[in-house]
Amino acid sequence: MTMQVQHIDNEQQFAALEGDWSRAYARDPNAEVFVSWQWLDSWLRISPRRWFILAAREPESGRFVAFLPLATHVVSVKEIPLIRELHMAGKPFGPLTGFVADPEHETSALAAMGEYVRDELAWDEFRLADVIDPRVASFLASFASPRFEVQREEPLCCPYLPLPASWDDYLRDSLSHKGRSNLRRSLRQLEALEGFRTTQPTAATIDEEIQTLLTLWESRWGEASDLTRGEYRHMYREAFEGGRLFMRTLWVHETPIASLAAFVDPVKRTVSYYTSGFDAEFARYSPGKAIVGHSIRDAIAEKFDTFDFLVGGHEYKLGFFGAKERYATTAVVSRKSLHRTMGRALLAVRARASGLWRSSRPGPSAASNNDDVDEVSRC
Repeated sequence: MTMQVQHIDNEQQFAALEGDWSRAYARDPNAEVFVSWQWLDSWLRISPRRWFILAAREPESGRFVAFLPLATHVVSVKEIPLIRELHMAGKPFGPLTGFVADPEHETSALAAMGEYVRDELAWDEFRLADVIDPRVASFLASFASPRFEVQREEPLCCPYLPLPASWDDYLRDSLSHKGRSNLRRSLRQLEALEGFRTTQPTAATIDEEIQTLLTLWESRWGEASDLTRGEYRHMYREAFEGGRLFMRTLWVHETPIASLAAFVDPVKRTVSYYTSGFDAEFARYSPGKAIVGHSIRDAIAEKFDTFDFLVGGHEYKLGFFGAKERYATTAVVSRKSLHRTMGRALLAVRARASGLWRSSRPGPSAASNNDDVDEVSRC
């Protein structure tokens, strides 16, 4: 019998999927925390995009066995819709995306969902972004047609650290002699400071701990918008209340010097490192590295299996902490249609016109340019 695909687009229907979704998720070795039902339940309630779920039902048992969370976005100019985009629903807050599928039914389920996207949904461009899943290729086979163009972007490095049984095992087996010495020294110097202490959030302190993290993060990367702050507060508080937040803050007396937050996957035993920040006044103690090292040590003590660095193959992840490489795929599927061709042409004309307008405006003074260069150099 043919796999049935159901289109689900409201909170009540989504809530009813929890049992089947969690069952398939636990069985799916490729599914990441950002496609778990619990994480998406928190995110979809505040997502800025119109989301929906494709759920594949196995006809004999009547159970849903695979899920594809999607969202729509329309690129418009002066309220004129030009390009209808299809995205993964976990974006933009979720760094990784993908499917959830029971391995027993994944081949037929992913084929059925691919055909549904191809034939039943109205879109011009489908962005399947940041997926670590070998099944992407079989899913994209549904678009192997002259009617579509599939472009793959450069793979994105997403380091991860398999956690051993003990901290000593990690230091011995995962780090070089130099890395081991550097990490030990960083932790030892910080922990020797008078008034040094660490905290984890409680029901009474969670809001304060989140604000501390955001303050440290913004001091490093610049002030965030009220919308962004609201998203962080919502997602971290929801994760805390569900027992899925890993958060550590390092202090000297009453001064927070570094903080880190990660999403916990209790099913896959994974800590997914999402945000951190530190006080630059303590830079000589390498607090950024220290908070990560401290968190890895705690994750090992709490018997987690993986410390996930998520996206970005930064040298400190691979070299300093001994993480391993893996790569996420991004594919953009474009429907070959007059609507998309005209939409892209109009956007290109608008971009060129905007560039010409900007280049015709008076530029900043030489002094201002020097100030900008000096400021960048200081950063």
